[in-house]
Amino acid sequence: MIKIKRTIDLFRLDKFQLIKKINTLELENSVLEQTIKDELYKIFMDKLREPQELDRVKKENKNLRSKVKTLKALLKGDTDGKWDFEYWNCSEISKIRKSRNWK
Repeated sequence: MIKIKRTIDLFRLDKFQLIKKINTLELENSVLEQTIKDELYKIFMDKLREPQELDRVKKENKNLRSKVKTLKALLKGDTDGKWDFEYWNCSEISKIRKSRNWK
């Protein structure tokens, strides 16, 4: 019923009002299309970044596991174990040694 009334109202408009209405609707349509394109582009770029993010997290996880392994060895007093100097600089190791009263 509402659609019928709107249609009847459109027929009552003169030619210039109809042109204005059509232009307004076309403008709204183009704005909506551009918004959809922007949102789809953002989603697409996020999907492209996911593998890079996963690789970064895996690398960070590997580094943290290595640090945990080194700390466990230090807590056990295992000085003959492998030291991972790539992730621990000498100042951090000396702080740990001082806190444990090691020389």
